[in-house]
Amino acid sequence: MFCPKCSQPFIEEVRFCSRCGFPLEGVRALLASGGELPMLRESPRRRGVRHGTVLMLGGMIATPLVGMLYVMLGLPPELVGLVAVLFFIGGLMRLLYAVAFEPGPWRLGSETTSPAPAIASRAISPQLPGRQTDRSLTDASSVIEGTTRLLDERDARPR
Repeated sequence: MFCPKCSQPFIEEVRFCSRCGFPLEGVRALLASGGELPMLRESPRRRGVRHGTVLMLGGMIATPLVGMLYVMLGLPPELVGLVAVLFFIGGLMRLLYAVAFEPGPWRLGSETTSPAPAIASRAISPQLPGRQTDRSLTDASSVIEGTTRLLDERDARPR
């Protein structure tokens, strides 16, 4: 596989790119999930709240439409009230059920098991000594090591 930031090839076991320090756990999670970002899946709770809200707002549109049909076609007046009550109560019940019983977070990306938010907060700088927590950062050569080696060779040459 290759680093998406600098195109450096890497093996499965490394956590960070040896050239640029990019965290590679997200790449593995993306490939394992078939290209779908885990943090963007909608939780059942959020979906239920959305469905309940849409149902209640749909009642606000359907009730005046049924009222117009009542006037134009002479439908029974109880139908207008029944539509309003059914949409409002149905939406409210769906919303309350989602809040009380459906699993999942309220917002997209707020799951604690999702690897993507954890990766964003763990970017490391390979230039800082003591912060290198991955074997690949210490074993592989980098731009800094190459520059240091060239400067040492230049200083060692007789003038």
